[in-house]
Amino acid sequence: MASDSTAALKNVLSIGHLQSMDWKLGVAVASNHCANLSTPYVCITLRVCDPDSNVSTHTFDLTLIEFKVRSLRRCRSRARERVRASDRSSTRTAIRQEVR
Repeated sequence: MASDSTAALKNVLSIGHLQSMDWKLGVAVASNHCANLSTPYVCITLRVCDPDSNVSTHTFDLTLIEFKVRSLRRCRSRARERVRASDRSSTRTAIRQEVR
């Protein structure tokens, strides 16, 4: 019973690691519903290795707008982190100068 719960816990807590990531930019020219799309997209393929060394491939497509929105969100959060780090650094510098 204990070994079952330990194995279950390992499965829940274990995550894989990213083995590789490939991307390509493409243009969808037609579909079943539309004869002339001309819509650009980004195709991303992730290869993930799980804790048992099994490699799985995950592929998904994003429109350029989806890709840009996600990139902008990432950039915005990084900028916030830098501002916070800068604020902390400025505060430390100000405190050091007051101590002197």
